[in-house]
Amino acid sequence: MSPDGAGRVTVDRTGPTLWIVELTGEHDLSTVARIQDELTAIFEQGTTLVVDLSAVTFMDSSVLRELIVAHRRAEANDDERLVLVAPAAGFAARLMEMVNVRDTFSPYETRAEALRALEPQA
Repeated sequence: MSPDGAGRVTVDRTGPTLWIVELTGEHDLSTVARIQDELTAIFEQGTTLVVDLSAVTFMDSSVLRELIVAHRRAEANDDERLVLVAPAAGFAARLMEMVNVRDTFSPYETRAEALRALEPQA
């Protein structure tokens, strides 16, 4: 976690159209604007996005809302795709289950699984 107690948002461009956004630590109203800014900037390029929530130790409804908004945006645009990594035993997956949105995202257990799912089908 960062010194001020907020979670970290790490953005990595791994290809011409593939981005990975990793959230680490605790995320709430103090980090939601940064998450929103990063997702908006990435989506402006028409791209594929993996949001990795494996290392989230806490996340509130404001962050979940941003992920839902991003997911809906990706579904509505042919040039965009968003997948989540949220292991079933992790905080993010438990939160999604509690508010009944886990099926909306169909998250992957690992980043490797998410990346494989994004590969073009032969």
